Amino acid sequence: MELQPILDKYFQELQHASPTLKEIQKHIIQKLQMGESSLSLTSIFRLLKKLGYQRKQLKIVPDKRNDKNTRFQRKQKVEDFIDALTDGKNFVFIAEIEFSNIINAIYGYYRKGTRPILRQTQRGPNY
Repeated sequence: MELQPILDKYFQELQHASPTLKEIQKHIIQKLQMGESSLSLTSIFRLLKKLGYQRKQLKIVPDKRNDKNTRFQRKQKVEDFIDALTDGKNFVFIAEIEFSNIINAIYGYYRKGTRPILRQTQRGPNY
């Protein structure tokens, strides 16, 4: 059985998720109904490379970052902040570190010529 259609369909169904070699191995074994020892991770890596898949770093893009409503809200917050500064109010600035609550791997396997993008939908209350 040809593996290219199985892998292409698998990656299409994932929709920008980033499977590990172990997850790809499990999927192929399940589809072909074969024993786990008959297909090593090294073989899968070589197969992916031969079929035109590369391991690439994911780019995380916020889902609603630049929609019309979000831009308007940002503009309003900036205007409110400028108004507060001109009124002579005192401010305390606290440095915050951004944490991502996405559990997916940072790297994934994608076809050559494609850009892996992960849409981040869950953000904190400040975003």
